[in-house]
Amino acid sequence: MSTNPLNETELAEILQIAQEGEKKLREMSDRATIIAEKWRIKTQSLEPTPVKTESKITSGDRRS
Repeated sequence: MSTNPLNETELAEILQIAQEGEKKLREMSDRATIIAEKWRIKTQSLEPTPVKTESKITSGDRRS
C-alpha cells in the first residue's frame, strides 16, 4: 500500500481547518471560563456569610 504525498493546496486546506478548530476551542474555553466565573459569583452571593464572633474570655478569666 502506497500513499501519495499531499500537495501544497491540500496542506494549506488542512492547516486552515486546524487553525479554525483551534480558534473555536479557544472561544469555547473563554466562554466556559466566563460562565464558571458568573456561576461562582452567583453561588457565593447565595451562601450566608459566616459571622466571626470574638471570644469574650480573656487570659485572666480562664478557668481550669
